[in-house]
Amino acid sequence: MWVPGDIAAGFNVFTKMTLRVGDRIDFIVTARDPEDAPLEYCMQVGEMPHSSWQASNSFLLQLTPKRIRQACGVALFIRSNRSYHATGWFDALVAFHYDVLPPK
Repeated sequence: MWVPGDIAAGFNVFTKMTLRVGDRIDFIVTARDPEDAPLEYCMQVGEMPHSSWQASNSFLLQLTPKRIRQACGVALFIRSNRSYHATGWFDALVAFHYDVLPPK
């Protein structure tokens, strides 16, 4: 679990976890709009384009060979349904980093 303000690295969480191709990561985002407006979520893995915005706050990532690297980043973005956002095109984000090894 990550909570804003928990780390000195800003919005990056360097998990120090080593995963392998084939491993699965489930993410559940818990967030609240200050005016209780609905939120949208998307995920970006590495340098790939982010996923489509969705109302669901859960994501599944199955690690594939193209994810093999040190510090593979997984960014989760949140935005409100307003026309303006805190950082341009989204309101908040957190990025988790994992080392991903080939399958055994």
